[in-house]
Amino acid sequence: MKRAFTLIELLVVIAIIAILAAILFPVFAQAKAAAKKTSAISNAKNTGTAAHIYAADADDNAVIAMAWGTGASPDVVVCWSGFGANNCNAPWTAIIQPYMKNTDILQDPQIGTRGRGFAGFSQRSKDVLMPQFGYNHAAWTPFMGPGGKGQNALGPTASWRGQSMTAVDQPASTVMFAASYAMNLDMNGNPNALAWDSSTPWISTGLIDEPLCGRLGANGLGPLCWDGWGASFYWETWAPMQGMNVVKGSRTGGVSMRTTGQGILVFGDSSTKTMPAGRMGQGTNYTPNMNPYSIQLTNRESYLWGTQSMP
Repeated sequence: MKRAFTLIELLVVIAIIAILAAILFPVFAQAKAAAKKTSAISNAKNTGTAAHIYAADADDNAVIAMAWGTGASPDVVVCWSGFGANNCNAPWTAIIQPYMKNTDILQDPQIGTRGRGFAGFSQRSKDVLMPQFGYNHAAWTPFMGPGGKGQNALGPTASWRGQSMTAVDQPASTVMFAASYAMNLDMNGNPNALAWDSSTPWISTGLIDEPLCGRLGANGLGPLCWDGWGASFYWETWAPMQGMNVVKGSRTGGVSMRTTGQGILVFGDSSTKTMPAGRMGQGTNYTPNMNPYSIQLTNRESYLWGTQSMP
């Protein structure tokens, strides 16, 4: 006659299984996180590679942050209704699509969600409007205000300009792209993007700021500073007043630190690295709690974000 398990024996088996689960589940979670990190780094590198192939076909010109008057084709170009005749635009994310062939590359698997909202837009258009990698616009596609490069006065004549890849000092050590907090992860975790029209072509999408975005340039005005580094007024004062939550990346120019507390950076030679905030801000006096307009250059040679526009 077979003997049945006693209650104590069953409890011992259950306890052993529970102990094994407690040991293995964190290991599985770490392995999953590591796989997502690897995929995110790969997507970041492929974004840089696509931008380089584009430049090779564009007489060595870096991809522009935003092109206007593009017409309605391909379907990744965004057209806004009710804003006049010249209402179609293509962010840099759309311009390099022929060399990318897949908007999935613009997504960071570590986030787990992608662009939502925008009823009537294709998913490809949502992906290019709300990428999860950002472009270091100050170095590679300089803003041109009415008074010249770097001026932040806005208006119909203000826009982004393309430039030669060789115009960037030390491109192999200059950040070109980085994992960003993404417009589909706004302060409340909801879909968010700005609507604009052809009279304001200075607005773009999928951008990140350099640590010195608040500096004063030679003409007395600095380049556009969307998010800023440090404790900016927008994220630390205005956003909480509106009941908004501060996103990761608010103190690092929009560069997300979701990769085990580090940002993913793609350099001008398409090499990819992960760095903590302090190292990303090297060459400056940056600290997370300081005013963005107090950040100063301390070592031009070690600065990672481009110095050619500096006085």
